[in-house]
Amino acid sequence: MSGFWQQKHNTEYDPICDLVITINNILIVIEAKRDNINCTSQLYNQILNVLSYQNKCLDDSREVVTPVDLNWRKLMAIAVKVASFEKTTSNTNRFLNDFIQLVKEHNFSWLPETPIGSLKKH
Repeated sequence: MSGFWQQKHNTEYDPICDLVITINNILIVIEAKRDNINCTSQLYNQILNVLSYQNKCLDDSREVVTPVDLNWRKLMAIAVKVASFEKTTSNTNRFLNDFIQLVKEHNFSWLPETPIGSLKKH
């Protein structure tokens, strides 16, 4: 995520996190947008506030913070690859398939282009 470490903190700006996931000692903060709005500064402030609440400084925590830009197209490319792999191993996941179908119905342009050789013949 380019520009993450160049953000400036606005003390009056306390954005609400869209999604927070904790697994063991790992915290994942997700900021989701429907369009191409750049949410780098919002995510920066969210991480800064999480660390401030723990009396930690963001500049001192660079080795434990990994900013990642995962837009809808990138996310759906990963989801489709995982679903394809699961299909080849006969180990499909209903939640993943339902999610892909939901996105397909909502905004099919977020899905990767299907290779011509993979299309079903009628």
